[in-house]
Amino acid sequence: MAESTSLKPRELDKLVAALTPDGSFDRHQLRGYLSAVVVAPVKCPVEAWLGVLLAQVEVEQLPTISSALLSYAQQLEQQISSGSYRLPTLGETESPFESLYSGVRQPLLQWCAGFQAGATDFNEYFQMPNNEHAAVIQESLMALGCLAFPESVNYLAEQLRLSNDDFITHNRSRMPKALKHLHSLKATERSTPMPHVAQDERVPAMLEASPADQRTIAQAIVLDNADCAEAWEILARLKSESVTQTIQCLEQAVRAAEQTLGREYLEFYRGQLWDQEPARVLIQSLVGLGASYKKDKQLKKAASYFEKALVLDHSDVVAARAALLTIYFELGQYDAVANILSRYDEQNSWVAYSRALLSYVRNGDSEASRFLRTQAKSLNSHVPALMSQRKDAPSSPRLDHAVGSVDEAAFYVSDAQNAWRKVIGSIVWLVDG
Repeated sequence: MAESTSLKPRELDKLVAALTPDGSFDRHQLRGYLSAVVVAPVKCPVEAWLGVLLAQVEVEQLPTISSALLSYAQQLEQQISSGSYRLPTLGETESPFESLYSGVRQPLLQWCAGFQAGATDFNEYFQMPNNEHAAVIQESLMALGCLAFPESVNYLAEQLRLSNDDFITHNRSRMPKALKHLHSLKATERSTPMPHVAQDERVPAMLEASPADQRTIAQAIVLDNADCAEAWEILARLKSESVTQTIQCLEQAVRAAEQTLGREYLEFYRGQLWDQEPARVLIQSLVGLGASYKKDKQLKKAASYFEKALVLDHSDVVAARAALLTIYFELGQYDAVANILSRYDEQNSWVAYSRALLSYVRNGDSEASRFLRTQAKSLNSHVPALMSQRKDAPSSPRLDHAVGSVDEAAFYVSDAQNAWRKVIGSIVWLVDG
């Protein structure tokens, strides 16, 4: 039976060609890879798998290809949950073993290879809290991935006292059930962990107080409760007189938050931590540390804290990605910049001007670079004048700035000017173009 998907084979081939220009991946492998992603018992973040698949895609194609992949993944998940998903067949052959491993790309083998790659890349999302359903998950993964390697078939067929051909036929018949079984585990109810230690009862009053009173209450709290992250975070903002003091207070806040929340809580909500109010102080403190280390010119440390904030919360309410873009540019880590841009498609100056700068770094004054420069200027026309210091920035730009405003440009230029200065000729290119 033909594979069930609303994308035609020719459309899938075009999508795969954009993902892997060298032809190392085909549509069956892509289908297997995405199937592993969508059946993982613990939800795999979209940013994670998109970042892997889009690594070789040209910058100007990223929005279109990202949208196509998201749509295709949703179609596959719907097919799996409804029971309409169809795996590639073995075809008519006297020896399935010889057909699979003849050296010719066989659809079922390619699907299995793709599934195995996806399950390996995102192995952590096949491990449920407290090792729940570990045996079922392992058995399903074995059924879905073992045909990728002839050595696995030899070994497992021998264990079951079957011929290689009979084992392949038998295992192929089990694969649809294993796929649906894995996906059904997403609906399994799991106990929701609570923070390891309850919040200090003085925190609500502290958070509602005036800044001066907040500082006084925070100082009193840490004297007898060093594990109050909220108090340390307030001291970092309101009492610290130097970057060093800010870093010290925020490191205490991170340590206290991790201790109070507990490992099980952090693992359970990893990727969605901002949605949990008790955990927000941890994200805020990590981002504060990133900003403080950047101010102190310790860029690698700064990046590590922004990266940790993103791992714990993929929604990125605190704009860690924007900060990482400028840090990676300063560090010369252009592949890391491209990776973020492949997963971060918001309309703001950080994204638009980073796309233009990355293209200029890699391609010089090319047609693609000029196109991206024009797009960036259309989004916010104030950036070039502020970047070249031909115009003064507002003395107190608004935090609630609108996209395209001079306030947004002021914040972006303050954050990114060192990144542009690092690339010789880039500011002149930006202004004169």
